[in-house]
Amino acid sequence: MGRHSIKHITDRGGISHVAIQRNAKANSNLHRHPSATTGTVGAIAFAFLFAGVATALGSPVDPYVVGVPLVTFPPQSSITALISGFGAGLFCIVVSTFLATFFLLPPGWSFYLENPADVAEILVFSSEALFYVILITGLRLSLERYRDLSSTWNSRALPA
Repeated sequence: MGRHSIKHITDRGGISHVAIQRNAKANSNLHRHPSATTGTVGAIAFAFLFAGVATALGSPVDPYVVGVPLVTFPPQSSITALISGFGAGLFCIVVSTFLATFFLLPPGWSFYLENPADVAEILVFSSEALFYVILITGLRLSLERYRDLSSTWNSRALPA
């Protein structure tokens, strides 16, 4: 996929080695999809779409998992943060909170919460999802650093 160059390198001991070096720019672009890059319109659209999917899945799941109408939201915000980054994960939490309040919590089709337990449930969901998004973003950043470090080490001369 990328260009390769062959170099002859002499180490400190005077021994000549042949190294194959990859083009770092071509190698780094292989792992990133433009719509999944942090801060793009595609990442925000993905977060909005995923929040809608979690809302659509929350309605049919609610009769089977009684008392936990927001069970589908923390996994989707974690997946959004893993794919699209912290900003999209945070946006997904905000949109999910509004969608869950409006569609899933009683009374339906309203932002009014008649039960104080619902307010507590929204706060627990928001804090839990924020914790997951922060954790997953840290994981994503460490994976990106590992990938960059690995490509740096692979692009250096290795003894034959």
